[in-house]
Amino acid sequence: MGWYGDSVSRKEKIRMLTTGNGKTKCIRYCYRGNAFKGVLWQVWEFEDKFHGDKFITCDILEYRQGYWYNKPLDESMHPYYYSCPLAYLAMTETVNKEWRESVKEYHAKSKTKREQLSNQRKTIKHNQALRLLEVMAFENFLNMRGI
Repeated sequence: MGWYGDSVSRKEKIRMLTTGNGKTKCIRYCYRGNAFKGVLWQVWEFEDKFHGDKFITCDILEYRQGYWYNKPLDESMHPYYYSCPLAYLAMTETVNKEWRESVKEYHAKSKTKREQLSNQRKTIKHNQALRLLEVMAFENFLNMRGI
């Protein structure tokens, strides 16, 4: 599948991409990215009573020369993007087990990275507090000596 462009805002492009077509309706979506490029994750549900199936799609979004472009993909295509919310996996049937495992790995690595950064920040704050106490103790020592 190719890229499709529209001269609209990102918000309008997302609205266009999450509007149902009478056969399906988007029941959840989220955008993961920055101001110029990202991935729009969507969970769709068939509207007729006979299907009841829910499935995951994603649109790669890019802003180029005044246009927002999208490239539509779904789980069966194994998109090489793994930021799909874990809740979306729980809402839908498995279509591509390998891709879902990659999504779970991505989130596990992200969680580990966030925890490491949090621990680094705590260590830095702790070290700053220790340095401040050392300075205060040294100033107290100098004041006691009349220096």
